[in-house]
Amino acid sequence: MRNDLSIAEQTFQYPRKINPKLSELGVARPVKTYMLVDLSGKMGQSCCQWTAAHGAQYVVFTSRDPKVDQRFIDHMEQAGVIVVSCKLDITIKESLHLCYQTITRTLPPMAGVANGAMLLRDVLFTDMDPANLNKVLAPNVNGSVYLDGLYVDTKLDFFLMFS
Repeated sequence: MRNDLSIAEQTFQYPRKINPKLSELGVARPVKTYMLVDLSGKMGQSCCQWTAAHGAQYVVFTSRDPKVDQRFIDHMEQAGVIVVSCKLDITIKESLHLCYQTITRTLPPMAGVANGAMLLRDVLFTDMDPANLNKVLAPNVNGSVYLDGLYVDTKLDFFLMFS
């Protein structure tokens, strides 16, 4: 067994890719619309503020009962963001098409969609029967399928699904 120690000098060089900050990328575009499905509460408001901080000027909140805090809407409008609410039950295709028609008639083209639709059932997974499981999954799964079908030919900047 050798007891001497050798030191070798080596230099490594790794290529570095420097990514610009998100704010420099212009994540959202001012001449496009961003749709927040079933995100009319605090989480949706946070998403709205983030997209607005990154360039968005048109944001649509949708929900079966879209109640967006008027103070929040006023705050966003003072910042130059147009906030629109649209009634939508994402589990019903016809409801989505009605909302889509309203949006396309009145706002710039869609560039981003975030689906936060969900149904909560407080029950252990092992106690959930298939019918309840389908009801719980329908808003997110079916809603995302319907949204994908609607925007399949649209070049979106993002399509987010919250779960």
